[in-house]
Amino acid sequence: MERSEALHHALERILGMHGDDTLPSSRVERIIVRPEWNVVIAENGLCGMVINFYGKYSIDPEKAPQIEELSSLVGLPLSKVAEMHLDSGDENLRSISVCSLSALSQPFLGDTSLLSRGHNLSKDVVDLIRPTDIVAIVGYGGIVDSLKPLCSELHVTEMRPRHFIHNIVLDGSVRYCPDDVIFHSQDENEDVLSSSDVVLMTASTLVNGTFDKLLDYGKDARVRGIYGPSGSLLPDALFELGIDTMWVCEMADPAAFARDALYSQSLESSIKRNQRIKWVRRA
Repeated sequence: MERSEALHHALERILGMHGDDTLPSSRVERIIVRPEWNVVIAENGLCGMVINFYGKYSIDPEKAPQIEELSSLVGLPLSKVAEMHLDSGDENLRSISVCSLSALSQPFLGDTSLLSRGHNLSKDVVDLIRPTDIVAIVGYGGIVDSLKPLCSELHVTEMRPRHFIHNIVLDGSVRYCPDDVIFHSQDENEDVLSSSDVVLMTASTLVNGTFDKLLDYGKDARVRGIYGPSGSLLPDALFELGIDTMWVCEMADPAAFARDALYSQSLESSIKRNQRIKWVRRA
């Protein structure tokens, strides 16, 4: 993978925010590899979760977790783990670095901290959408349904084949449903994003190495945003690169989240119970 300037900028800004405090030296206590998610648990209640491309998001179903390499990270400082695999050609190792960045960002994701730095908070992104907007979403997710009635056109680009995410309807003809979204392959990213008013990217783009390029494709959009739990990084860093709004998850109960990461069947349900989800907008 190419070097991600966005992730290196985020690392520099996050460590700069910590200044002389010792939290970046917090040791990684546990790494949990779940289907779909990697979880990093560190000292001082610092933890993060990021997509790992196993399970239903798998790009290579035959690939197994790198147990030996991941085991070697336990006991290292979070800042070291965050830096080690930022430029890895392996998405799942890079996921651990992004996960560590997320954990290091947690002290700065509380409402008071965000507001004190001049950011705006919202429960949703919908009020940024105008009825005449052409909206492009990179990565099919739950956000699609809420945006359908709000814009003139809704486009979705995806790395996965369409049958991974849509229903196939056989009723004398063969069609995909829902059919009120314009679906594109990843090969059309540049054309779609460069002609859209609003561009919202799944945070998994930070992990798979496409974020920097996609951000540039959408440079003429009125609004550029990022959504999903994998994007719970220091907003200041991504705003400085041109992001206008982002969805972040603040760990409200790190201990409960750590238990759920071990035992819960659905980590998504743990997000609702143990994290505060918010949209952050730059001033």
